[in-house]
Amino acid sequence: MALGLIAFVSLVCPPGDHEALVGRMGIAIATWLRLAFGQAAILVPPALAGGGILVLLARERPAMPRVVGLAVILIASSIILELEFARAIGSAFGLTGVTGGTLGAAGAAFLEPAVGEVGMAILAFLLLSLGVAATLDMSFLALCTWAWRALRGFSGLFIKAVFFSAAFLGRVLVKCVPGTLRERMSPRRAKPDLAGPAMAETACAGTSPVIVDPAADFATGAGSKPGMPHAPAGEGSRRKPRSETPSQALSQAPGESPTRPPIVISDSSGGYVLPPISLLKDHTPKRSTLSSRDAQNVIERAKLLEETLRSFGVDAKVVQVNRGPVVTRYEVQPGPGVKVSKIVNLSDDISLALAAVGVRVEAPIPGKSAVGIEVPNSEIAMVYFRSVLESPEFRAKNRRLPIAIGKDIAGTPVVADLVSMLHLLVAGATGSGKSVCLNALISSLLFTRTPDEVKLLMIDPKRVELTTYDGVPHLLAPVVTDTKEAAGYLRWVAGEMDKRYRLLEEAGVRNIDKYNEACIRGRLENPEATPLPYIVVIIDELGDLMMVAQKDVEDVVCQLAFMARAAGIHLVVATQRPSADVITGVIKMNIPSRIAFAVPSQVDSRVILDSSGAERLLGKGDMLFFPVGALKPVRVQGAYISDAEVEDLVEYVKSQASPNYEAVSVAKPQESDEERGIEDELFDEAVRVVLETQEASVSRLQRRLRIGYNRAASLIDAMELKGIVGPPQGSKPRKVLISPDRWGSGSRR
Repeated sequence: MALGLIAFVSLVCPPGDHEALVGRMGIAIATWLRLAFGQAAILVPPALAGGGILVLLARERPAMPRVVGLAVILIASSIILELEFARAIGSAFGLTGVTGGTLGAAGAAFLEPAVGEVGMAILAFLLLSLGVAATLDMSFLALCTWAWRALRGFSGLFIKAVFFSAAFLGRVLVKCVPGTLRERMSPRRAKPDLAGPAMAETACAGTSPVIVDPAADFATGAGSKPGMPHAPAGEGSRRKPRSETPSQALSQAPGESPTRPPIVISDSSGGYVLPPISLLKDHTPKRSTLSSRDAQNVIERAKLLEETLRSFGVDAKVVQVNRGPVVTRYEVQPGPGVKVSKIVNLSDDISLALAAVGVRVEAPIPGKSAVGIEVPNSEIAMVYFRSVLESPEFRAKNRRLPIAIGKDIAGTPVVADLVSMLHLLVAGATGSGKSVCLNALISSLLFTRTPDEVKLLMIDPKRVELTTYDGVPHLLAPVVTDTKEAAGYLRWVAGEMDKRYRLLEEAGVRNIDKYNEACIRGRLENPEATPLPYIVVIIDELGDLMMVAQKDVEDVVCQLAFMARAAGIHLVVATQRPSADVITGVIKMNIPSRIAFAVPSQVDSRVILDSSGAERLLGKGDMLFFPVGALKPVRVQGAYISDAEVEDLVEYVKSQASPNYEAVSVAKPQESDEERGIEDELFDEAVRVVLETQEASVSRLQRRLRIGYNRAASLIDAMELKGIVGPPQGSKPRKVLISPDRWGSGSRR
């Protein structure tokens, strides 16, 4: 370091003060450096000083490769100064006699005859790059990437500087121009039309044009499917429950400019106006960055995680941390020879060491050579439905039926297209967030699609979840609550699917999108043909339907799931009993997209996802989202929409239009033997006999009740349906599952 300082002073001090400042040794050093390196000698002092610093600070890594890199930089710089273009640049700046010294001349004399001037330049700059990479202890590829980013950043700054300079000069020139000439050069503005209000009233009385802010993407039907025109708006604004006009309501979307020119959409569908985002509460957080306490907690947990793995003989290092709304994922890179399965088997031990509940291990992370360890946060950040609705991901216009799912571990909004997902299965235990997920799904469609674009059929055997939406104009029929009628409505949807396939066949197209496009462009033979809306069938509790009419429901659900996609019909099936008798193999095979909420056991998780993981979820909207085509499920915190917000949305939608129900002929299915057994007047007496004897025997019921075999067998089957006795076990008698006290206290409900 001292030698570098002496060399620097020797090179930069004036010629007359050499001997006074640095003495004869300094003069000799300067002379020899200039002789050896030429103008590149100015790089020798920092190279010497840097080499000394590297030697002093080299504890973990050897300093010799970096010192060699500094020497390579000096040699390459000397060779570059011997190039013709380097001398030309020096002459342009008034520097004469630019040379690379003895080393540069020797290198040029060796390289130029072999590869020429251009080849020597390429090799010299390559040598310089390798020297810089060795000095900075980074790979050549990383150095090139860094240089490219720096060049792109500097070029961007240069372009901005040129742009602002030109704008500034333009303003200065405009001010310097005389006023009369400036008025002649400026474009004339149109005078305001004083007849505007009168014309607007005439239009409202006729075709009812409505002014819609173009920036409110989903409020104007952004993301509509190809071939389906946006829903117009107009007359319905007079029926709005709020005092604001449609243009005022729709302009409240975030990031909108009140001065933008509006788009006029003519009324052709009864004046339906899409709901404004102002119906949802604004829950924008005051701070979006990580606090110092949370950051310190993340760092401490990362160190504790490494120590825990090391204590079990696992050599691994935390390479990245992603903190999400509910969990923080630590990306762990195993050392050489470490099996991934060993880390997976340590999930309970990691949970104990970190004092956390529900630690989940994702091994490996798709697309990365790392294992993800997901640890719940001490404080859960709520993901609100409005924040996902306002995101650029949701406003993208390439989705035909957009659905706001939530946010992933990195806090990125997760948005799906129901058309691309084909059909969706939602399952999870009670209270895990399944109902809120359905509300978010339905609200996404109501916010972005008109009744002409999508129709809904809702089946709610529990009578409490989907009845809020009764009366919405998007409905094909009132919310179905009778389990015996549900199969009839599903059969009607299957008939509608067949009708649509006949229309597609006549039109010579493959799917509903092509049909609607041909219909709008007038390419169909039938001039009265109209575009077909999508149909979304939402079943809130599949288990109740399977209990009443399993064969009928399973057959029609599988038929729709297998064939209805091209006809524009999509299923959303939800259940809180993810067992194999509810989610059968045939249903699961035909519904490829799944959402799994928290479940009590690994068996239930495998029924939903064909893999474990859902048993370690935290509940309250924590889900595993597994769309069709994905390699692994993605952990997502579901978007939350409150009941009050849903009610406001439904009230607004109802005010825009009335429902136009289809004439559906529903025939209730015939009662099965088990159902007839429940209604049998001897059912209670038969249950008393079975509970007293603790033996579910058909022959005993025949003798005690003096009835025939068929009636006794129906009574036993009805008891199995009610959960009183177990299934048949071959030659062994059925098990009695309840006690007489429990039956007497009201088990028959």
